[in-house]
Amino acid sequence: MFAVPNTTLNRHTLPEMLRDIKALPAVDPNSFSGNSDREARYQRNLEAYRLYVNTNTPISEIQSLTGINTTQIRRLIQRVVSTHEDGLIQGLRGLIPDARVKVYRRKAIVESSTEDDGNNPAGAWRQLLESVPILKTWLDKEIKKRNAPLKKEEIREVRPIARMIHSNFLKQCKLLGISDSQYPFNQNYRGLRSLQQYIKNIEAEQFSHTVIRGKSVRHGGIWSDEDSFFDIAATQPFSVVQFDGHKIDVRLTISVVDPFGMETIYEISRIWILAFSDKLTKASLGYSLSLGENYSASDFAQALINSIEGQPQVDLTIPKLKLSAGGGFPSKIIPHLSYQRWGWVHFDEAKAHTAQETLDRMVRTLGTWTATGRLGHANDRSFQERFFGILETAGFHRIPGSVGSSPEDSVRVLADVGNDISRLIRLDLLEQVVYVLMANLNAETQGGLGGRSAIEAMNYFTAKPTFRNEPIPITRRGEVFLMRKEVVLTIRGRPGELMHVNYKEVRYSSKVLSTRHELEGHKLRCYVIEKNICQIRAFFEDGTELGMLVASRQWARTPHSLRTRKEINRLIKLGKLRVGDSDDVVAAYIAMKKTEAATNKRSASRAAAAHREAAIPKQHPLKSEIEQEQHNISDPANDIQDSVTEDAQSNEPIEKKSIKPTPMKIRSTIIL
Repeated sequence: MFAVPNTTLNRHTLPEMLRDIKALPAVDPNSFSGNSDREARYQRNLEAYRLYVNTNTPISEIQSLTGINTTQIRRLIQRVVSTHEDGLIQGLRGLIPDARVKVYRRKAIVESSTEDDGNNPAGAWRQLLESVPILKTWLDKEIKKRNAPLKKEEIREVRPIARMIHSNFLKQCKLLGISDSQYPFNQNYRGLRSLQQYIKNIEAEQFSHTVIRGKSVRHGGIWSDEDSFFDIAATQPFSVVQFDGHKIDVRLTISVVDPFGMETIYEISRIWILAFSDKLTKASLGYSLSLGENYSASDFAQALINSIEGQPQVDLTIPKLKLSAGGGFPSKIIPHLSYQRWGWVHFDEAKAHTAQETLDRMVRTLGTWTATGRLGHANDRSFQERFFGILETAGFHRIPGSVGSSPEDSVRVLADVGNDISRLIRLDLLEQVVYVLMANLNAETQGGLGGRSAIEAMNYFTAKPTFRNEPIPITRRGEVFLMRKEVVLTIRGRPGELMHVNYKEVRYSSKVLSTRHELEGHKLRCYVIEKNICQIRAFFEDGTELGMLVASRQWARTPHSLRTRKEINRLIKLGKLRVGDSDDVVAAYIAMKKTEAATNKRSASRAAAAHREAAIPKQHPLKSEIEQEQHNISDPANDIQDSVTEDAQSNEPIEKKSIKPTPMKIRSTIIL
């Protein structure tokens, strides 16, 4: 799968692999036999594309030679980079006149067939599965089960015929509310032929079946020659960057201080490390750690931020743990490499970062190209896989509590500490170990680099005159470290209520919005920072800025992520978490997870994750504005009562505040 930058594709932004016409999926000239007009149009398209991407021929001259203008050339480039049904780009196939480059998707309602017409509506099968995703999920599982061997002590039908699957498929359609007047019930064969073809296609993707001497032999996969295409050549640093996520093979603990000031240790679930590396120099660019059972899009975004901006330094408190000479990360050691634009980003098929929304944001912000590797083909990112292997053998497998790389790994037995969790490494200490391991690997010499280290190779290649220094424009760097999510929200508010918008079951408002009753029903385009959703930034539909909107008082006190908000809402709906109108919801959630942490590693992990989210730095640029906006939209009576209560409960003497000049606060619409 490929994602194309949402920028104007021109001579300067096209990657090298799209300039090499011989490397693109080709077209057989003999296929135009008998259609000289279509062949001539194809040759004009090809010549216009060649002149545009491989020469400096002016557009006006290209138009006079081929009859193709600027708009048509841009359209041809979009067709070349679009995805073919085989999973590759269209290449030169996109230059064929009148050829369809998009998958046909039916929009019209499927009419009933009669006994005589044998109607076969095009696109009806795809339309059904896309409109009812749960039906497709069920069908895919049935097809997979059809070719699965029997498990131990399992008794079931082996390899049911297509008609049996079709019969159960129709039953599922009925259960999902599809009526007799709808497809597939309104067709003569009720979708049987489409189902048979779908089964063949799915099985061909999974593996090939060959019958030898009456026995069915399963092969690991169908033959493929795609390896060379997915091995994208790196011509200079940052031209190809690889990403992957790996679950660290170590048991971990966190330390929690109870209300009496005593420390309690809890074991948490294993965590993920997400890392980006440069393919040419083999340098680790940056990473992030995720405490969830699975890493999310926001975790992926944090790793991206650290790799582009520069990996944040970790304070080292472990005795004798230090960086080796030359160790570190490229963006920190070589300052002018910060915010470099990447050519290609290559990663696997994991759900968190191949979600279309995540890809769109990355492509739009970085202007990069993305290539999704094939599921189960670790060799597509062989260096990245080997990199994690080195981290494990050279670091994590040497720590008490390591679980090894598999149940059979001897490390699992040698490092076992049983139930004595006091001997397990704490999360804060592991963070230091990971930082030093990653930084020091960049200083290790490698045979694949001619005995140089990754940092030395980066210095060498970036010092060459041929290196293209392409930093991300300053005006777009704010988007890099925010990686904002865009949502469209409607302004609500009954008479007597403050005007607001609702996002994830929480009201957001501001001093400006709260009294603007004439805006009821208007749409706002809002940008959300998923790692801290205490506030969102709002713009009107015409592009003018409304300003920062702050969550209601219960939700604005403690910073929290979108993932934490969803988990809290789930627990409240189930009746497992109860909070009062004046309670800090996030603090109540953390307290609940701390209580459960003694017997549940997952709860301990979520408590640790929520603690990390709540630790906003004092210099957070939005913190003062959040507090000010929250004060502005709150009820004055409540504010007075809160102030009295806090003074009454506090044992601290009231300090006499000195008079200081009030700094000027300017609201602007510039996105940093």
